[in-house]
Parts: sequence; structure tokens; C-alpha cells
Amino acid sequence: MELMLLTTSPVATVLMNEIGELLSIHDSIDDELISSIHAKQVICDNNNASLLLRKAGINVKIDLSNKILTEWRKNRFELLKNNTGRVVYFPEYYDKIRGSAIKDTRTEVKDNSAKSDEIVAQIIHSIDDLQKSVNLASNRLSEIYSLHFPEMVDIISNTITLARVVLEVPQRKDIDEKVLSSNGIPKNKIDLILKFTDDSLGGDLVNKELVPLQEYASSLIYMYESMRKLENWVEESMSTIAPNLTAVTGPNVGARLISAMGSLKALAMKSSSKIQIIGAERALYSALRTRGKPPKHGIIFQIPEIGNSPYWVRGKIARAFASKIVIAARIDLFDGEFIGDKMRADLREFEKKVRDKFPNAPPPKKVERKYHGNKARGKTNKNKGRQSRRRNFR
Repeated sequence: MELMLLTTSPVATVLMNEIGELLSIHDSIDDELISSIHAKQVICDNNNASLLLRKAGINVKIDLSNKILTEWRKNRFELLKNNTGRVVYFPEYYDKIRGSAIKDTRTEVKDNSAKSDEIVAQIIHSIDDLQKSVNLASNRLSEIYSLHFPEMVDIISNTITLARVVLEVPQRKDIDEKVLSSNGIPKNKIDLILKFTDDSLGGDLVNKELVPLQEYASSLIYMYESMRKLENWVEESMSTIAPNLTAVTGPNVGARLISAMGSLKALAMKSSSKIQIIGAERALYSALRTRGKPPKHGIIFQIPEIGNSPYWVRGKIARAFASKIVIAARIDLFDGEFIGDKMRADLREFEKKVRDKFPNAPPPKKVERKYHGNKARGKTNKNKGRQSRRRNFR
């Protein structure tokens, strides 16, 4: 047999010859159906069915214009009722169709929720939230403890180190060299802190008043350590989810790009010009509204080769990185080979060439700006005369 037709539904899977005569009826595409196919080619109207048949080594073609399959799609209930006997009443058929659709939707939602790139996108948001909380708590701890020992707050710039010292020894008079050195404070700062322990401008507080401050410092340290653990988890996960993208951008920037787009697939399907300005949408819309200069980079500014470059070459380097990011994301999406290190090396070489070619900033260009009045803000003066006439009339 040269040709067979196949149409599927939650009620039955029907196998026909090329003129539409039924050959066999099955519950699904199983081994029994596959063994009953003896044609050189099978034509079907369902993508999932074609994938299953291709995996079994069967030559399949999707043809939505086939007259017999089109007739089955238009009158599926009547044809199933008259030819298969699997359904008798339409409500029964409707319940089976609805139940199958709900089951497929639940399966797809579950599969999407379990994707690693989706999890990474959410973890990045969690890291940002924790970072905001850590910053707010750090500022508040510095403000509170400066009432007791302002000199140490000024000397120790790292608030997490300050929180560890406060948690261990909150009382100013009990602070010694051993406590400070165990928290990584250098010798010159230790001498300054010890110098002010007996001659501080801060007020004296009893231990009872310092206990809540210790608890506050403990919660700050816990949030900071949680954030660091999540960052380490993102770094480990990105090397598995998107190794090429991680090699080109670094784990943090790669994860933020995936988070901004929602998934690795969405990132891979974007153009390089879009990826270049992801994260700078506000500046872009402002430039479009005021006819100013559009941004040259967004999230990718955090890549060292871009962020550490002179401002007059950042646009060129950002465009090169955006192009490589698209390639890397698509390779990772379709499980291609690892070439991330080579792409990053090529980008470093390109950066060096651009810096050597443009060592100095270009001379500033004098721009003549024309005043457009209210029209620049999207307003017109068409009602101005009418309003003045109303005022004169009054």
C-alpha cells in the first residue's frame, strides 16, 4: 500500500486507506497501531501524532488540506458515531473531549513549571528582593548602632561585618582585638576602633537594650547568607541549563536575561538588537518620546568587557556581545555543542581591537536644539484663542 490516512481524537485513533475506508480503530498511537501500518507514507492532521510515528521510523506527512481528513475534522462526532461505535450521544463525546483537553493542559503546565530556566528566572527575582531587604536592614542597623558606637560604624564600611561584630559582642566596652580580627578587619582599623572604645561619643546602653539589636543583626546576617546561597545555586544551575550563554555573559547576567524574557526559549527567539537593550526599556521609551539618543545597553552592561570599557566604544562592544548571546542561547535551546569559551575569547579579542582603533574620545558635536513649544510634549495651541476669549468675556 502506497498511502494511509490517520486521524486522532480523545475518543479513537482511526487508520484509513487513501480513499477513506477504515482499516483499524485504536485507543491511541500504540505498538498495535504502528505494527498495522504497511504503507510507504502516512498522512495525518496532528503534530503530536506525526512526532510519535516519526520516532517509530514511519514516513509521516502533515497535510491539513486533505479532503478526507478535512471531512473528519468538520464532522468528527457523526463519523465516529457511525463508523466506530465508540460514542452514541453528543454530551458523552463532549465530556471526553473536555476531559482530554484539561488533562493535556495540566500536563503542559506541570512540565513548564518544572523547567529549570523558569525556576532560575524566579530565583533571580528572589535575589533582588533579598538584596533590597539587606540594604534597608543594613542602613537601619548602622543608624541604630551609631547611637552606641558611632566611630566603629564609620570605620567598618561593610555592614555585614558590622552585624557579625554586633551579634558577637554588642557592648562597646567588651570589644577586643580577637573579636575584630576574627571577622576579617585589618590591623589599622582595629587600632582605631579600640582607641575609641573608652572615649566614644555614643551613649552608654545596658545589655537589656542591646539584646533586640543582636536579634536584628542576626536576621540581617541570615538574609545575606540566604541571598549568597541562592546566588551560588544560580551559578551552578546556569552551567547546566545554558552553558554557552553562561560562558559568554557569566551566570548572573545570563540568568537575568532569561528572567527578563521569561524563559530560555523566549530569549533565544529575540533579535540581537532587542537583547542589547533588555533592561533599558524606560530609557528607550524616553528617547523615543523626546527624540533623544537611544540607550546602547541594558542588562549586558554588567558584563565586565562592556561596563569597564570607555563610553565611546561601549555601543560597538555591546552590539557584538548581543549577537553572540543570541547564538549562544539558540545553541543551548537546541542542545548544541559547547563553544561558549571560544565565543567569549573572540569577544575579548574584538574588544581589544575596538579599544586600539578608538583610543580617545571623539570631539563633542555641537547640536542645535529647536524649541517646539507645547508640540514637543504632544500638546497644541488650538484652544488657546478660545480660552482667552472666554476670559475676556467674563
